[in-house]
Order: sequence, then C-alpha cells, then structure tokens
Amino acid sequence: MGLKVFADLYLYRTYEIKPNWLKVKLAMMAFLAINAFIFLVPMMPELRQLAFLSIKNSTLSEEFFAKFAIEEIVGVSNSIPLLIEILMGSFRPKLFKER
Repeated sequence: MGLKVFADLYLYRTYEIKPNWLKVKLAMMAFLAINAFIFLVPMMPELRQLAFLSIKNSTLSEEFFAKFAIEEIVGVSNSIPLLIEILMGSFRPKLFKER
C-alpha cells in the first residue's frame, strides 16, 4: 500500500499537466483511505470483542452478526473504487475533455 501511494504521488509530481485518469485515481485512493479510517478501523476492536464474547458463550450473538454485516457492506464498497483505481493506473485512458 505504501509503495502504491508513493508511486501515485510520484506520478502526480511528474506530470506538469495532470491527466484526468490520474485525478480519478487519486480521488479513488482518497475515498479508500477515508472509508478505511472512518468505518473499518473503529469497527474492528468492537467486532473482536464481540467475537471473544461469542467464543466464551460458544454461540455467535445477534449483535456480532449485525456488526459483521455492516463491516461486510463497507468492505464490499471498497471493491468498485479499487477496481477503478487499478484500471486508471493500468490503461491510463483519456477521459472527459482529453479526448
């Protein structure tokens, strides 16, 4: 992840006129970082605690399933921006007014 961020920032500094594919790529990277730090990171300790309680009780609680469903939705929401970012970096298409 760090190498990807470094490479993206290098590309941003290299281009004098920033192409639209690079702007989209950086926007997707920002979305992924915000999504991770606002939703996924704060949710993990609570989910771990519920998992440990479930192990003690030998059954998974409804609260665990509810939190897991939320985390699953947030995690899946990362797949589309990640795919867009990969496509922009790989193919570097001309977008919008660049055509």
